[in-house]
Amino acid sequence: MRLSEAGERRVIHEVLEVLAGSAAELAGSDDCAVLQAGGLELLVSCDAVIEAVHIPEEMKPEQVGWYAVSACLSDIAAMGGRALGVCVSMGFPESAELELVRGIAEGLRRGLQHYGVRMLGGDTQRTPVLMLSCFALGVAGERLVKRSGASPGEVICVTGTLGEAPAGFLCLTGGVEHPECGRLIRRAFEPVARLEEGRAIAGHAGACMDLSDSLSICLHEIAEQSGTGFEVHYERLPAGRGVEEVAELAGAEPEELLLYMGGDFELVFTVEESRLPALREELERLGCRITPIGRVLEEGRWLVKAGRREVLERRGYDAFRGYAR
Repeated sequence: MRLSEAGERRVIHEVLEVLAGSAAELAGSDDCAVLQAGGLELLVSCDAVIEAVHIPEEMKPEQVGWYAVSACLSDIAAMGGRALGVCVSMGFPESAELELVRGIAEGLRRGLQHYGVRMLGGDTQRTPVLMLSCFALGVAGERLVKRSGASPGEVICVTGTLGEAPAGFLCLTGGVEHPECGRLIRRAFEPVARLEEGRAIAGHAGACMDLSDSLSICLHEIAEQSGTGFEVHYERLPAGRGVEEVAELAGAEPEELLLYMGGDFELVFTVEESRLPALREELERLGCRITPIGRVLEEGRWLVKAGRREVLERRGYDAFRGYAR
């Protein structure tokens, strides 16, 4: 079976099945693997950024470096951890110019400085295409939040706004002209990992996950890991400024951007309703808006739209299939 037919979940399952009994099992069910070391819970994650897959030609080298660091640290944020540092292995075609290397290094420097983490090391190699592999190390806070902790009755919330990164990519690929396109493209190329917000959320939340692949995939993943269901309301989803207009200009449904296209790197989490006011106040001090979009149920995976309840399909970005409508 070709990987394009199997899909990313099947590929991960095959790897974990072979590695059964190792720490790889943890990495398959949460944003980070968790290792016990001298009384600490260490968080370990890795991510790859590859030319023609994650790097459009319009992306500046500085943005490539920033993106690699932010995408990797977003996994630490999703578990409420404190980031310690990153290792980055960089592969360059032999025909690449030194200016490309310096530009990516500047993006890495900006990212490390922004998040207050150290460069721990890395490697450089000759590769057919530009590739960055980023390894992040962190430590759990007072409370570690996973995907498996959701309970029926909890409120489902998201940080920030949704759909801006997908809208930015549509501005590029769909030939869309809109006053917000410049900002939306920057949102796609320069995501921000919610590290501080993740630590605040961990003190209150049942489950949490970052939205890199899509809101739909995250909701299904939390439900599967927690043994629960969910109900989300489409009209409550916090669409970013210009998202619906860009979708219309590109001939796409706004629903695709908000539910099924990834790249926003916001956090989706569940929390008891009684704890929501305190958490909202804590996050507002960090300049972060949160929006309740639904509830955790005993069973069922529902989307409520225009007063009608329908099954929310599990769909989003797949490493071996791309984004499928």
